[in-house]
Amino acid sequence: MKMTTKLTVFWLLKILFIALLMLLMSSQLVLVMAEGLPPFSNNPNNQVKPFSLKEGTGEFTSNGPYGGKTRGMAIHPEDSDTVFVTVEMAGLFRTINGGQSWEHVLYSNTSGFVEILPGDPDVVFFGGQDGLYRSDEGGVIDSWNRVAFENVQHIPPSAMAISHQEPYPIYCAINGSVFFSEDGGLTWEERGNGLPEEPQLLAVDHFNEKLVYAAYHNGSLYSSNDGGLNWELWESISFPEEDGIGGITVLEADPHVENRIWLGTWGLGLHRSDNGDESIIEIDSFLPDGSDLSDFGFWSISFDPNQPRIYIGMTGPGDAVLYSDDAGDNWTGLGLNNQGGADIVVAYGDSQIIYTSWAGIQKSVDEGQTWEWLSNGIAGIQTWQIAISPFDINQIITVADSDGAFFTESGGNDWISLHTKIGASEQHRSFAFDPLDSEVAFLGGTGSIYRTGDQGESWSGPFLLENEGPYFARPHDIVVSPEDNSVVFAGVYFVGNTTLNDGGLFISRDNGITWHFEFHTEHPIWRIVFSPSDPSFIYLATGCEAHWCEGDGIWQSLDGGETWQHKPSDMLKKWNIKALAIHPDD
Repeated sequence: MKMTTKLTVFWLLKILFIALLMLLMSSQLVLVMAEGLPPFSNNPNNQVKPFSLKEGTGEFTSNGPYGGKTRGMAIHPEDSDTVFVTVEMAGLFRTINGGQSWEHVLYSNTSGFVEILPGDPDVVFFGGQDGLYRSDEGGVIDSWNRVAFENVQHIPPSAMAISHQEPYPIYCAINGSVFFSEDGGLTWEERGNGLPEEPQLLAVDHFNEKLVYAAYHNGSLYSSNDGGLNWELWESISFPEEDGIGGITVLEADPHVENRIWLGTWGLGLHRSDNGDESIIEIDSFLPDGSDLSDFGFWSISFDPNQPRIYIGMTGPGDAVLYSDDAGDNWTGLGLNNQGGADIVVAYGDSQIIYTSWAGIQKSVDEGQTWEWLSNGIAGIQTWQIAISPFDINQIITVADSDGAFFTESGGNDWISLHTKIGASEQHRSFAFDPLDSEVAFLGGTGSIYRTGDQGESWSGPFLLENEGPYFARPHDIVVSPEDNSVVFAGVYFVGNTTLNDGGLFISRDNGITWHFEFHTEHPIWRIVFSPSDPSFIYLATGCEAHWCEGDGIWQSLDGGETWQHKPSDMLKKWNIKALAIHPDD
């Protein structure tokens, strides 16, 4: 009898446990998978690892990879651990622990700007896709409200400048004009008399709150000496834009010198004005030997609040972030090519602490001598391709341009960056697993291709994609022949051609060691696809580097890539083809 009672209790407990387990599994996504396999490892007997999917929550979640096109930044004047950053296609993120983790505090389809009110750091402004937003609670989630301007619809502001003189007046460019607030952004009045339209850039002198500057991407500059009531054009200053060169891209007032402003252009250099009388000085001392101004475009100009040091962020060959302690006579690079410079902020009271944006966030605590990538939680990354290993469905590579390449062997539950193995200065838009050899994979670089032959533990290269033209080739797609893995194809875009519409095909016949230029397509090749039913049929899809220009249809080979035919149907020639798929049986 006692034994029967024990058995009854045992089975009741077991039934309750199973019921509880089923209840839990019905309310969440449950993934069960093996762990511990090395990168790109072969899956014995091609067996799929245990993977079970139960009824899910209906929501998508992300465990990375983290990063994205980070742009404008603002650092708290009293707490260097609190920093805001705007991210393209995502909005505004905030850290309160010095970059160890980031939280998404406000969504926006545009990166916009972020500014902190000097007199009250709890007041934060963000230029969103549908208006100017303000938080009175330090930028925490659900504390944001859209600022109301008279007769202004829900449109994005282009610029903001806040005076560091009490009562900290604010200037905001929106709706074709400039608006002014003297009460921390609670009320506004229009002050755009003399301006042709809404400026793209604003700056206010740090010693005179009524001295304001407005600049345009077309290269013109205006100033006001009465707080924006009246504006005058600097007729002697002009940086007109032509063929992608010119225009004012960044405008800042020097916090250490009265009446001094700095201008950054696209391809026309860095400039400084010291007296506000329309005279300007060209600064070219940042140029590496033998380089040309047209190779450099400016993203940001920033200042150390603790000492008269200026930082510049730019794109071009060499360092992306440099600083000068002598008003631009001499410059020191910080070794952040392609990984910083969209904006730079320095901690108030501690010049050792520097943050910079571009692809995720880089932080230095030793005045820029060393840097740490701190982007955990910035879910703004824009991936170009995702590749799944043909030997293990949980091993996945994704490439994200300047953010680099990321690898997971846990089906996406955690990711690691390949920057440390390949180099932080590369841009990656393409990747390919070798379908016949689990040890081998290929990764596209800025103008080259890298190759691993040991499951990703080390990478050889870069193997350059050389051609007869003046531009370097950026691979948009890499594909290994499913029949003969010694043959590898790379479809490219020729970077540097201002038409954004130039491409071609490269082929390697020794498994990616040497590459030969096959032919010119006049349009970037976005996709290379082998027919699953007959690998001798290969298709190329052409497109354009920008969204507004056209591709040139489809190319086809019927003999494994020996010869090619152009298929420029009228319909396909009008479109920018980014994806291509072939029926598995036809």
